[in-house]
Amino acid sequence: KTVKNKRGRLKQLRGQGHFTMPLATAVDHYGLQGSFLIAPNPSGREALLTALGHFVQPLSVQIFDSAGRRVGLPTAMRDQSMLLPAGLAPGLYLVLLSDGQGRRAVLRWVKM
Repeated sequence: KTVKNKRGRLKQLRGQGHFTMPLATAVDHYGLQGSFLIAPNPSGREALLTALGHFVQPLSVQIFDSAGRRVGLPTAMRDQSMLLPAGLAPGLYLVLLSDGQGRRAVLRWVKM
């Protein structure tokens, strides 16, 4: 059975502890255009962040926990993909991508 939260964005399969998020609601764009994906999402250990698009400079990647605290240091994404940290506690994280010119995109990542 599927349970939705108040906004209908996060689903939990009852008794299995698995979460799914529709890709259409997993990314919020704030001026940063491109295709962004975290896979697998949810993930047990590590996940791969992929950013496809034409970016003039490396993207800055910051990870925040569900309380809004930054986890670790900002990282420059030099290629089109990078591994997200495997050692984080289970929970919901926000991955903020920014281009240094005020354009951002925010992805939701469920760490199991």
